[in-house]
This record gives sequence, C-alpha cells and structure tokens, in this order.
Amino acid sequence: MNDKRKSKLGYGSKLVTLFLIASLVLTSVSRSIAAPPPPEDAAFEAIILPPEAQLAPDGLVGRSPASRNPKLDSTMADLVAAARVSTREATDLARSQSLRLSGNRVHVQIVTHAAGLQGAIRAATRAGGEVTKVGNDDTLIQGWLPVDALETVAAQDDVYFIRRPAEVQLFENLQVGNSTTEGLAVINGPAWHTAGYTGSGVKVAIIDGGFIGYTDLLGVDLPASVTVKNFVDGENDSQVDGTTKHGTACAEIIHDIVPDATLYLAKVNTNLDLAEAVAWAKDTHGVDIISTSLGWYNLTPGDGSGEFANLVQSARNAGILWATAAGNDREAHWGGLYSDPNANDVHNFNDTQEINYFGPGDGNAYSIPSGYVVRAFLRWDDWTHVNQDYNLYLLRWNGSSWDTIAASTDVQNGSPGQSPTEFAYAVTSGTNTAYGFVIVRSSSNRNVNFEVFVPKVAPLDELLYARSLANLADAPGAMTVAALDVTSPYPQESYSSEGPTNGPGGAETGGFTKPDIAAFANVATESYSGSTFNGTSAATPHVAGAAALVLSAYPSHTPDQLQSFLEGRAIDMGAAGMDTIYGHGRLYLGAPPAGANTAPTISGLPDQSLPVNTSLNDAIDLWAYADDAEDADADLTFSIVNAPDPNAGVTIDANRYIDINPTTGWTGQTDVEVQVQDTGGLTDSDTFRVTVSAAADKTWNGSVSTDWHTADNWTPAGVPTSGDDVLIPNVARDPVISAGDAQVDGLIIDPGAVLDLTDRTLTVEGTLTNNGTLKQTQGVATGDTTEFLRITNQAGNQTKYYGVDITPSGAGQIYSTEETPRFTLIAIEDATLDTRPTPNVQSLQPADAIDNTPDPNAGVSIESNRYVNIVPTPGWTGQTTVVIRVTDPGGLSDTDAFLVTVGQFADIEVTPTFFDESVPQGETLTRTLTISNTGVDDLLFVIDDGGVAWLSQDPIAGTVAGGAAQPVNVTFDATGLAAGDYSTDLTISNNDPDENPVTIPVTMHVTVSGELADITVSVSGNQFCAGRATGVKRCFDVSPSAPLSATVRFYFQEAERNGQPLNDLLVLHYADGEWVEEAGPYTRGGIGDAQYVEAQNVDDFSLFALGKSGPIMVYLPLVVKRWPPLPYTPVLNAISNPDGDGNYTVSWSAAELANTYTLQEDDNAAFSSP
Repeated sequence: MNDKRKSKLGYGSKLVTLFLIASLVLTSVSRSIAAPPPPEDAAFEAIILPPEAQLAPDGLVGRSPASRNPKLDSTMADLVAAARVSTREATDLARSQSLRLSGNRVHVQIVTHAAGLQGAIRAATRAGGEVTKVGNDDTLIQGWLPVDALETVAAQDDVYFIRRPAEVQLFENLQVGNSTTEGLAVINGPAWHTAGYTGSGVKVAIIDGGFIGYTDLLGVDLPASVTVKNFVDGENDSQVDGTTKHGTACAEIIHDIVPDATLYLAKVNTNLDLAEAVAWAKDTHGVDIISTSLGWYNLTPGDGSGEFANLVQSARNAGILWATAAGNDREAHWGGLYSDPNANDVHNFNDTQEINYFGPGDGNAYSIPSGYVVRAFLRWDDWTHVNQDYNLYLLRWNGSSWDTIAASTDVQNGSPGQSPTEFAYAVTSGTNTAYGFVIVRSSSNRNVNFEVFVPKVAPLDELLYARSLANLADAPGAMTVAALDVTSPYPQESYSSEGPTNGPGGAETGGFTKPDIAAFANVATESYSGSTFNGTSAATPHVAGAAALVLSAYPSHTPDQLQSFLEGRAIDMGAAGMDTIYGHGRLYLGAPPAGANTAPTISGLPDQSLPVNTSLNDAIDLWAYADDAEDADADLTFSIVNAPDPNAGVTIDANRYIDINPTTGWTGQTDVEVQVQDTGGLTDSDTFRVTVSAAADKTWNGSVSTDWHTADNWTPAGVPTSGDDVLIPNVARDPVISAGDAQVDGLIIDPGAVLDLTDRTLTVEGTLTNNGTLKQTQGVATGDTTEFLRITNQAGNQTKYYGVDITPSGAGQIYSTEETPRFTLIAIEDATLDTRPTPNVQSLQPADAIDNTPDPNAGVSIESNRYVNIVPTPGWTGQTTVVIRVTDPGGLSDTDAFLVTVGQFADIEVTPTFFDESVPQGETLTRTLTISNTGVDDLLFVIDDGGVAWLSQDPIAGTVAGGAAQPVNVTFDATGLAAGDYSTDLTISNNDPDENPVTIPVTMHVTVSGELADITVSVSGNQFCAGRATGVKRCFDVSPSAPLSATVRFYFQEAERNGQPLNDLLVLHYADGEWVEEAGPYTRGGIGDAQYVEAQNVDDFSLFALGKSGPIMVYLPLVVKRWPPLPYTPVLNAISNPDGDGNYTVSWSAAELANTYTLQEDDNAAFSSP
C-alpha cells in the first residue's frame, strides 16, 4: 500500500497518546453527562489474531433498518429508541455516547434550507426546543431539543436532518518529559526581541476548546490581562477557564514569542461556535492573527471547499492571517476505493482483510485497555448526490470472534440534508483486547473513495499517510502547520498529518499541496508542567506568534505578505521546495530588521489652483506634510505614483518640493498621488488636485464682504458685467448674489469654491464650468416659478431657466445651446434584435457620432435627427460593440458604449403559471417557481410580489444562462393572518424582448388553524385476516389519496357486542396477498376511555378490532387524531362516508371533539364497504 509505514516499532508510551481529541463534555448544569476521562499513558502489547479474524462477522446489515427515521442520524435515532423504553435508558445511552443534555433536552444541529429556516426554527421552538445559533448560510441550526420531540421536529418539511453537533477535535498529545517554549530560540525569536520587536500593537485571537488555569497565569506566563468570550451553548464566560488546558498552553507559546501582543481567548465546541468566535474576533476586536490548534471531521470533502474555506477566506479578506493545525492523523487515517472481491457487500482493506484494527502493521493487533474513547469517522466522495449508502461498525474481539459494539447506519438516499458520512462512537471496556471497524455496502452503483479517521487511540494496521489532513486544515486561505520535534535535526513527528488535500469532491487524485509550513512540538509550558506540550497543536501557535512578531516589525504587511515572509525564510526540509510533509520547511525568522520600524505618514496635501499660462514652483513642501517616528527626514523618499495629466506638468524637485508647470494653453484638472517611503520599505500616500483655470476678467477675492455686488470683492475692482469672464477660486469667503441679479459672459467655479445665489437670478451667456458648488440657500419651493439660474446661447435669442440646485459636475462644462444642454451620455441600453421573422429597426437615444468601427453587418448608423438606427444585414446574427460620442459646441465630449445583439436573445419560460395554495393559520408553505431560459443570451430577471407581507421569494433576482433554469423558492406565510383568501401577482421583469414582464397570479387560502384539505380514502376488509391465532379479526384497509405526513393516533371507543369486549388493536398493511402487522413505530395504549394505536408518516394503513370468536356483529366507532396536536387547538380527524358510496373522507377539523362514524361489519366473509 502506498504511504504505508515502512517499519513498525513497539508502540510505547510516546506513541500511545499521539493525538488527544478531548471530548468537550461539561459537568455543569448545561451538560449533565460527561465522557469518560482519557486513559493513562501505557504501552500496547501486540496479540496474534487467527486468520478468520480478518473477515467480518456474519449478521452485519448493510441496508439501514426499515424502521429507521431517515431524517435522524444514528445517534439521535438510537436515543429516540432508548427514550421509548425509559428515561434511564436514554440517559445511559447519552452518557455512553458523550452527548450533551440539559434536563430532558439534547444538544443537536438541524439541517434545513435557507428558505425554510424560519419554519425549522418555529418547529424547534414549538416543540419546546431552544435555538442558539444559525449558520452563516442559513442552512444549519444549533440548539436544544426535547428527546421526545426529535421525531416530531424531524417530520416537518423544512427540517432536512437532525444530527449530533459536529464537535471540535483538539490536536494535542502529551508525553512524559520536563516552562518559555524551546521553539522561541529555534526560530531566532530572542534576536527579534533584542531589536525591539515584541508584538506591540498586534492583536492575536486563540480559538480553542478550553483554557483551564489561564487566570492563574495572568501576568506570569500570559499577559496581565486578556479578553475572553465563551461561545459554547449552555456556558458563560467564567467557564472559559474550563474543559481543557489545551488553549492555555497555546496562548503561553504565543505570549513567549510576542510578549507585548494583545491576546483574545475564545472557547468553542462546534463548527457554528467557531463561526461566531471568528466574527467576534474579526468584527468586534479587529484582530490581526487567528490561531486554531483544532479541527473537525466529516463536515467537508477535504478538498479545500465548504464552510471552513469560506470562513477562513472571510477572515483573510478582513486582513487576518489564520494559522491552523494540520492534525495528528498520519497514523490514524486510511483511504482508498471501495473493494469487494468476494461480492459480500463488505469492503476489503486489502485482498483478504475486511476488518481494519489497531495494530503495528504486520497483521497482528494491539491489545487495547479499557477506558479508551474510540471515534471512527467515515466519509466518501458523494457530496453532490448523496445516494451511495454505506454503514460503519465498530468491533471488539472476544477471543474467538468479533462483537459489534457500535454501528452507524445513516441513510443516504439522495434526500436533502444528508451527507456521505458515518460516525461511530464507543468506549473500550473489559479485558484488554483488539478493536477494529468494518465498512458495509448498503446501496451503491459505483466504487466510491473512502476515508476513515480513528484518532487518539493507536496506529491502524492498514493506513495511509497521505491526505490525512483534518477539516479546516485543508482551507486554502489558512496557513496550515505540520509538527517537528523541537530538537535538532528536527524530525517529523510520526503523527503529523500530511497532504495533499483531496481532489474535487473528495476524489483520491488531484488536490493542492498542504501543509504550508512546519513548526515545533515537545515544548515546555506551565500549563503542562511536568509534561511536554506536543502535537500539531503545539506547532501552530509558534507560527501564529512568529506572524505576530513579523507584523510588529512590518505593520502594513497584508496576510499574503506575512505568509510569504514566513515561507520565504523557512528552512527547506525533505524534498526540494514545497512538499506535502513539511510545506515550505521549518519555521525560522532569520535576522530581524535593524530596529523597530513604523510606516511614515503623509497627509493634508493642499489642492492647488492657478490661471492658464502660469507656473507655480515650490508649491508644496513635502517635508512639511510627512513624518516618520524612526527615520530622519533625509531618509524619506517621495514619488508620484499615479498618472496625472502630463499637461499639468507636476514634478518633485531635488529639494522635495512640488513644482507645477502646465503646458501652454492647457486648462483642466488632475489628481496627483504622492507616496512617501522609508528605508524599511514602509509607505504611505496622499492625494491633491491641480486646477488650471482659463483667464478671467474678474476674480473673486472676498476681501471686504461676501456680496457679489461689492466692487472691492473683485480683482481688478469692479462688479462683473455681462461682458466679463469670472473666476471663483477657493478662498476664505464665498460670494453671495443677494442684493440683485447678476449677469456674466463665462463663469468658472474652482474646486472647493461656493457660489450662493440665494433667491436671485444669475445669467450666464457664455460658458459655465462648475467644479465647485452652485447653490441657492433659500431653496425653491415645489411649484415655485423662481428661476435663479439662466443660461442663454451666444446669439442671445434662446434662454433656459433652472430652478433647482446645481452641484459639482466633475467635468462640468455647460454650454448655452438652442436645446437643453447635454452634459454626458449616460447608460445607453444594449440593443437586442430578434431575427424572427424579419430584421427590424431599433431607435436609441439622440447622439452625434459613432466613435469606433462596429461590425458593418449590424448596420448601425446615426440619422439626421441624431437617433441611432440598427438595420442588420439579412440573415446575420452576432454581437458588436458600438461607441457613441457626443460633442458640445466648445469641443468637449463624452462617450458611451452599448452592445448590439442580433438573434442571440434571452427567451423566458416560467412554470407554474399560477399558484393557488391552502395554508393553515400560523404556518408556512414553500413552493418552487422555475424560471427557464430557452434562448442564447443570459436572462436577467427581477421578481416583484406587490409588496405583500405574506409572500416572499428567494432569490428575487438573478441571471439564467442560455439553456439553464433557476428554481425560486416561493414561501407563503400565514402567520398572524385571519382565515380567508389573499391574492397578488408575481411580476417577473426580464430582458426577453417578447415576454416582459411575465405575470403569475397568486392566491393563498388561509384555513383555520389545524385545518387540512380533505383526503379521500377507501375502505375494504375481510372477516378473517392476519393477526392473533384466535379470535375474530375485523379489518379495514384505509388508503389515503395523499400521505398523512404526521404522527397520528387511531382511537377506538371501547365497545362490546353481547357483552363481548374488543380487547386489542393493531395496525397492518396488505402485502403479497396477506395482511402483515406493521413493525412500527407505533404504540398501543389507552387514554381515558379510549384505546389507540400510533403510527408516523402514515401512507397506506389498516385497522382492525379483535373480538371473541363466534359469528358476532362488531360496531367500531373510530377517531383519528394528529399527535401531538397543533399548538393551542386540538386537531381531530373523523372518517366518514356521508353518501354511502364506499369512498371515505378523512376530515381534519378544529373541533374539540370529532364526530365519529361507526363502521359496521356484518357476517360476510368479505366486504368492501359497510
């Protein structure tokens, strides 16, 4: 086998505890059941197994039991079965499975869909549950459910699956040995400390399963203060100091490396806890580094996709470098394709071995003592369809054969919410012996790629080193860390997980290289005084601390730059270059920068304005606006880093002054970005604007008053007249036209300048260039005819008035023309022409000229009235881009492009064409609307439901490629609505040239709470049918026209005939020519004076009463009741046959008591109706 260990040494004390996955079981009120403690370190003896021990025992069932609820995982299904027996039975099972309980409620995760999230939450809370967390994509809920409500909640349509929560696995190992981590010296950390780099200003979050004793180490092996938060359900922040020392030891290592960094400790237990902790670290505290010495199994395919990849990338996008452990599963992992050479539905790990057990790799097995927790995780590459079904069994060798001690038989049949995984849990017990596992095929049509992880016990006999990364370690955005011994020559730790990642979807080929780097284990911490801190758990905080140390030296470094720095200085090990064992090599920081360094700053560069044909040398002294705490000004360099208009002539001279020497005759604006850089390579930049204005006859100086009509406010002195060109620069006092109207030829308002017209009129007969602000403080009331800005054409015979505020225009040239001035071409729409049946002409908005060379077959031209016409060549289809230019009389222009598409259009089809739904009060119903595109071009759609509160759609807009379809969840919500009919239309706006919009009529009938549509059933029976060996059986076969998707109870009023009582009730179904009693789940019992049987998700069922033997008449009053009742209102169901035609109606009503219908049998041997 590839990557199988090359040699097997005695599995002594160093190996036995290679991988500690602590069970996060509380002893507080919130968790009444605790897992057994991990066993003490001990050597394993090898035992010789007989040849028959290689084969799976008889009797293992591949197919999941028919009675199994497919919406509960194996653990939850077993808990439900135990609770039916007794509370004690359920408690014992929960204890043995390390489940978290709070009173009568168990900790669960509920898989749902985004559109059904609220429905699933309502189902959980109505059943007495509590929702504590919701996943980022609204498809996973975490919380507590009563054990006796698990099946009730699972029966809801919006609930896809209920499972035990995915709990964190901690990658620590302890070995007997000797407190600052030895890794600090190995990475050359002391030299960085001496140079002044100690992590000051850097924030590091350590996310872990617990931090026992952290309060005792504050100010000693940890900072004097840290910020903590507990995200574990049922716990408070004081319990951060609990569960495990693991997180405390990780924090100690980081504090050793960056003693002045600020630390944040977050305690988690599940994947949803992790998401909340990351949001807290990222959004609330703005941390720079995240360190996680933990992981999960069975949550993603291991190919770098899924929830962890998204979570890590969101942190990286926020500027956070995330270091995480590769895992400790190198010797606890097996992978390979399903193999069954003898066709017995049992997987073979090699040609003859069907059982994989703990062992040294030579065919013998390790003898495992009692008290070890065995967790077996199985996954396979079927994450899209989830219809390849396999089961997992844990086995114990009893000396002569294998006994099954745990089984995982989840259903994989393609239903929503399922995953291609199994998980089995057991605790070793009794005398020392061998333990193993077996994989059994249930239903499949291909050989899937399996992966099995059995952490924290001993190496497997059959194992695979490669692709042994835990979930989270495979996230592309994480810096994944392998483990080395801290002592030279720094060998790989035997447990350190290896890459690469899996191929797409969990395939056995492909993937990318992980881990990224290797760091140190077997180090000293105060938390594990007397032992060395081991595992990839110990290695990871070395990398996180090193990243924080580098960040303190280079505070502007991005996560990519930090990771590149660490990888670039790492010492290569193993194969040349990056490999799947050591990544880029052993962590080493090298020499520190020469002294602590912070980035220089530059800010406040002032905008510059000057008239045309003038220069402005020494305009800005850059030294005056830049600063660096460490470097002298002489060590700073300045440069222009953008591309300002070269006509502006902006340069930096030798004395570090800005000089401005515009090209003769050039006017305009340009932005200039200046960067400052210090000797350490750190930079900062700032931007200012240069404005070169046309010559003006009058320039505002604002020296006397702010009124336009004061002569001394102008240079040269004198109030402007209609023949003057006027410049308003950005000065201390802005002009206000308040004493009377004003008239100019041309007007330029510079950036930052303001011209206030109050309620007076300004007439501009030439050019208005508004790069500042033109406003009227008094405002113009709605309907007011006040016109405060008048622009006339140069001939003076056309005038336009504007009674609205004018704000800065950017380019902003407004010329007086005979038509309303056009500033820019804005958003010319793309043109789609249908070639069915003949070409047509499409007119677009007015324009001046075609600026490019579109495909001539498109036939695009501009008419004399300045409309764009499109007359394609007959038969031509295709696309071409057309650029239109508009030019004003002053020669200034703007362009816009549009796309012409001929014969490649979107074609919308929508199904169904209407909705007419009934929804009970207080409930929701989701239906699917399918929007298809049978055309070529992308279909764009937007849905409008008229704003009604009782209807929602997801998504409400989207793009559908040609030949594709988009399902839309349409949800009807009768919460808080009175009974009655509600109607609206779904209007689907789209870009189909023939069908826009599409209208879908929608009607919702809100029924009285609990009222369901009638279901027609038929009744047939026989006097003699299957059942007890004695007695007369009266049978009724009831076949609803639709399944009763609920748990129902069938009540038979106590009755007797001639003093002979009915003394039993059964539920049967008809199969293969005979009546067969249902295997359940149902319960016989009595409530008051009624007996009942109970069944779930009833589809085709039968009822009968058992009487004394003899030819008697049996009168059978019957009531069917949904159980438990809907909230607040008893919901009953009566079977009736009002017209005597043999077709019975099952009617749901809100009546407190249902009217019962008496089904009367006569003495005929067979009958079809009463």
